[in-house]
Amino acid sequence: MKTKLSVLALAIAAALAAGCSGDKAEQQAKAPAQAQAQASDVAAVTVVNGEPITESAFRMILEQVTQGQPDLASAENRQALLKEMVDMTLLAQEARRQGLDRDPDTAARLQQLENRLLAQAALEKMIEKGPDEASLKAAYDERYGGESKEYRARHILVDSQEKAQEITKQVEGGGDFAAIAKEQSIDKASGANGGDLSWFTPEQMVQPFADAVKTLEPGAVTKEPVQTQFGWHVIKLEETRPAPKPTLEEAKPQLQNVVLQKQIEQKVEELRKNAKIEQKDSALLKPAKAE
Repeated sequence: MKTKLSVLALAIAAALAAGCSGDKAEQQAKAPAQAQAQASDVAAVTVVNGEPITESAFRMILEQVTQGQPDLASAENRQALLKEMVDMTLLAQEARRQGLDRDPDTAARLQQLENRLLAQAALEKMIEKGPDEASLKAAYDERYGGESKEYRARHILVDSQEKAQEITKQVEGGGDFAAIAKEQSIDKASGANGGDLSWFTPEQMVQPFADAVKTLEPGAVTKEPVQTQFGWHVIKLEETRPAPKPTLEEAKPQLQNVVLQKQIEQKVEELRKNAKIEQKDSALLKPAKAE
């Protein structure tokens, strides 16, 4: 296992170990003293000039460098990783001694790093809690409550509207749809099967195609060619059947992601609605002037 770490990964670990929160200037001024006072109270793997490198920070970095397989790390690997973290802590302490933490650019980067980590922690808390059963049931009913169909259709795909119109006339005049598909469709996969697309749901097809299929009765052919990004289609609907529905338990893994995404968006919108946001007249928000 290699123990080379990116500066960003180690900086994140240092930020977590320091427990950044509250007023920036006050915290930065008190950080060394607070670290020394807390060193004896925090579960640490080592303490550097009174500042602990916590077990949680070490465990997090170990998970990262082993890609989620910390058991693969030998004692030698772990000592090498600890040395990296100690060196990073020493450099951070030296930066504070030089007052670099009060540099405006560095302070801005620290603030953004803290905000990113805390935002991620808030999202992880929501994900850990997960949606309740009522929300999952409502999402299930919304998606699967109505009647849905599967369609079996054939199509002939050509590269121009004129060709598609000619084929439509041939079919209307009694031409064999499957035979024409084999001869003229540029969709070689379905063309070899007489244009047969087998069973599908509308969601599996591009919208113009799906919309056209929904208007047909079994045995009917589109009166006008249907254009999609693939070309021009002449479509024949063979038959329909009710689409099978998963049970709520079967659908839960997929629905959980959908519901969580919706809940996260609603939470952010709620926070935005209740927040006092004052946009300033900053030049950075204006487009650059054309030369």
